[in-house]
Amino acid sequence: MEYLYLIVIAVIACGASVMTFISGFGLGTILLPVFMFVFPLPIAIAATAIVHFGNNIAKLFAVYRDIDIPVLFRFGIPAIIAAAIGALFFEMAASMPILYTYTLNNIYELKILPVNLIVGSIIIIFTFLDDIKITQQKLSAYWLIIGGVLSGFFGGISGHQGALRSLVLSKTSLSKQQFVATGVVIACCVDIVRLFLYGSSISVQTYTVDSLLSIIVALCGAFLGIVIGKKQLQSMTHRQFHSIVKYGLLLFGILLIFGLLTR
Repeated sequence: MEYLYLIVIAVIACGASVMTFISGFGLGTILLPVFMFVFPLPIAIAATAIVHFGNNIAKLFAVYRDIDIPVLFRFGIPAIIAAAIGALFFEMAASMPILYTYTLNNIYELKILPVNLIVGSIIIIFTFLDDIKITQQKLSAYWLIIGGVLSGFFGGISGHQGALRSLVLSKTSLSKQQFVATGVVIACCVDIVRLFLYGSSISVQTYTVDSLLSIIVALCGAFLGIVIGKKQLQSMTHRQFHSIVKYGLLLFGILLIFGLLTR
């Protein structure tokens, strides 16, 4: 394997980890296409899942003191249950008809999928409703449960639960530290559920030395990104933090709708 590719993986994993530490989503979405350049899709998906889970575990150790327990239970438990249900519906979603196919620059064939269209539209609509200020005190347990169910279910199907989770949590009165910490522990739980349900197809894959080396390098880059991201978070104002999350969600939703993000 070329050293240049390993350097690229480390840099991308580090940068994506910094962004993910702050926003709560994006690492898997960015890493998967990078792994797909070299490895078959099943191995690329498995490698991405391993790095994503390892990154979340490391983040959990870094921020666990700021977890908001009430929000964790009200949002996290419904999200975990719904993620399991969504993962079971994954095959059904994969067989749904493609809404539209087009080529980008006469090279890349992109597909607009029903599930991604729904998730992307939800993200964009609620991002534009950012002026609606909902505080944790006003947000009843009922609405947190609904948000957890939507995040978990669509995440189990499309793999993009992080963006929906950040969307809901950003509408609460959580501090930036609580936002990151609570989102991380929910992400870890959802990852465990999804990896368990997808495990039968992932565990049978034969890993080469190159693929294992890529995973190790990506993990090292992601861990470095956590250190950098934590320092950046401490220096950010509350307004800067929410602006990053808001515009990151908006961009994510647009890319998802137009088929520019791969599961």
